[in-house]
Amino acid sequence: MPAIDAEWCLHYQEATFFWHRGYLRYVEELIDFPIPYWNGFAADTSKVDSPTAGLPSIFLEDTYTNSAGEVRKNPLKWALSFNSKNKSGSGAYVERYAALTDGKKGADWVRKVQLFDKYHKQIALALAQPIYSYPEGDAVPWANLPAFQDDQPDNLYPQTYKSMYFDGLFEQAHDNYHGWVGPDMVSRVASLFPCL
Repeated sequence: MPAIDAEWCLHYQEATFFWHRGYLRYVEELIDFPIPYWNGFAADTSKVDSPTAGLPSIFLEDTYTNSAGEVRKNPLKWALSFNSKNKSGSGAYVERYAALTDGKKGADWVRKVQLFDKYHKQIALALAQPIYSYPEGDAVPWANLPAFQDDQPDNLYPQTYKSMYFDGLFEQAHDNYHGWVGPDMVSRVASLFPCL
C-alpha cells in the first residue's frame, strides 16, 4: 500500500490536502475498513497529565481481540514498514521514537507532548487565513526541507505563504506531525520528494 503514495503523490501544491483525503479514502476502500482516526488537534493532547497525551494507547498494545474472539497482533503497533525494512534496518515493522513508545514519560516525552501546543497554534493560524491557496501558476515552492523534524523551523517555509494562505501554513504543521512520530514517518515522507 505505501507504494501508492510513492508512485504518485501530491505535496506542496494547492490540492495537497484534498488529495490526501482522497488517498485515505482509496486506501480504506482497498482494505475494506476505515482507517483509525487520532485527533491530534484535541486541546488536551498538549497536556502531559492528560490520558490523551503522546501516542494513543491503542498504538502501543501488542494484541487485540477481533469480533470472533481471536487474539491477534495489533496492526497499529506491528505495521509493516515500506518494503518490509524499517528506518534503522532492525526489522520489518515501523519504528516510532522510543520516547513515545517506551512508556517512561521522561523529559523527551514531555518535550514532544508540549510541542502539540505549538502545532495547535500553527493550525489555528492556517485556518484563520482568508485564502485557501497560492494562485496557480506562481512557481513558489512551499518549503525547502533538508530533513523532517518535530519542530520545523519557520525559515524553511517561504514568507509568501505565511502571510495569507491556508495550505502553505498548514503544511508546516503537517510536516511537524510526521517528524514528531518518528523514524519511519520521517523517512517515509522524505522518500516522497522524488515525485514532487
